[in-house]
Amino acid sequence: MEQQANAAPQKSNKKKWLLLGLGVAITGTLTFFGWRYMKSQKVEKLDEDNGVPEENHTPPPSKPKGNDNWPLKQGSKGNNVKALQQILIGKYGKSILPKYGADGDFGSETVAALKKLALPTDIDAATFLKLVKGKGSLSGIRENVLITTQATKVWKTPKEYVNVTANVILGPEVSKKGNYSVFSNDGQHFIVRSTDTKTI
Repeated sequence: MEQQANAAPQKSNKKKWLLLGLGVAITGTLTFFGWRYMKSQKVEKLDEDNGVPEENHTPPPSKPKGNDNWPLKQGSKGNNVKALQQILIGKYGKSILPKYGADGDFGSETVAALKKLALPTDIDAATFLKLVKGKGSLSGIRENVLITTQATKVWKTPKEYVNVTANVILGPEVSKKGNYSVFSNDGQHFIVRSTDTKTI
């Protein structure tokens, strides 16, 4: 008899916990969907307050993407152009690009700065590398410098690698074995898949 009396409260406790758990889950679900509904209502109200119907609302146009591939020339835009401008400012001072500075846009100011320094106005990857490593002179540009042709991985050790985008100058090729090339950069050696690179 005592066992039957103990079994009844255990079943009752299990039912209570089950009902409590279901209640919490339902409350959480309703709160989540209610929050999303309220958020969508706020966005619709903001659009109505601004006089813009939601179905006709279009996001502002994004900045046009410029050509950031080699060679860099007037009209090119992007990170490679900005890096070139930062190099020029670092080597020759802010007065070389006084108006716009390093804005990532290869415009007339950048062309004028390159002409003033007697540098070519079309900057290929080799010239860029020479500006990065050299003292501003273009004599003695190294050959066999690796540049990525597509996104790839660069390994420092068999377990340690970094993802690299296309058109990144890696460094001078040291050796090539099978499908992989070894290159040096800042006195260290790295490995990259040869099919993802080209030499300049």
